[in-house]
Amino acid sequence: MNIPTTLLAAAFIFPTLPLWANAQQPTPEPPSLREIEERARIGAVPPGERRIKRPTKAELRRVRAETAVIAAIEMQYRPVLDRYPKHEVGITRIFPDFDCEVKSVIEVGGGCANHVVGLSKLYFRRNAVVPDIHYNRGILVGDGVLSHNLIVELGVRDIFRDHLASDEMRALMSYRPETEFAIAKLQFRTIKEGYSISGIEVRDRIEPVEGRSYAIRAIAYRSKIFDRIFRSTFDYRDPTTAKLLSARTDNRVDVIVMFTIVDIADDGSIHLLWRRVSRQSSPTLRIEKNEKDPLFN
Repeated sequence: MNIPTTLLAAAFIFPTLPLWANAQQPTPEPPSLREIEERARIGAVPPGERRIKRPTKAELRRVRAETAVIAAIEMQYRPVLDRYPKHEVGITRIFPDFDCEVKSVIEVGGGCANHVVGLSKLYFRRNAVVPDIHYNRGILVGDGVLSHNLIVELGVRDIFRDHLASDEMRALMSYRPETEFAIAKLQFRTIKEGYSISGIEVRDRIEPVEGRSYAIRAIAYRSKIFDRIFRSTFDYRDPTTAKLLSARTDNRVDVIVMFTIVDIADDGSIHLLWRRVSRQSSPTLRIEKNEKDPLFN
């Protein structure tokens, strides 16, 4: 066999190069996206922790018991709930928060051991983006952006009976939210401190008690400031701007909701049976363009 002189010279200079190597060999195919993800996933887990820890028998028993309780509660109230439109009634489980989520950090120890990210807040307004209630440190607190949240205690009461004529409900319905920002801000602070309407105590928070019922009036103001901020040069890192932008696509209405604390579990989570009894348009809040602090606080 006659081997070209140039190829013999190349083999002498580069002994690791195959004798019949072809300079025109195709480059190898790059790894697929699936292969890249799989390699990254494997590399991200320390070798000693790749095995999933199996739950103990005690943990399994606890989960099964909790699941049975939840199923029993839902089955008990399902016939009642089925008589109403789905967006007007519900039974919801929320979990305790202990200021576990601060910016991009989530605490998992201490009181946060039973915290479930995103499940410590309630949205009573249909298609709402901003919550109406936050369950924090054992207290149900009225939440929201440029909102007035008034809560009254109803005692032991069936929320599916007509209680709109009760003193507590009349107190909620008689409240008149102001539309001038400065006055509405003062109203917000009064609600936060607590005050009385015809002898009925009104606040923005309550400590839930199993078996007792409550009512909340959540007034989410409309305002041109939401669009004004969106059209301006804004900074997402600014807390005030972030809150106002979050409310831009929110369903800004005025609702009254009655709810009962059906169950408080050992882990602090609670089941609420709720019914929306009133819905109307919310007032428009007038905020000057030069307002330096356009939030209620």
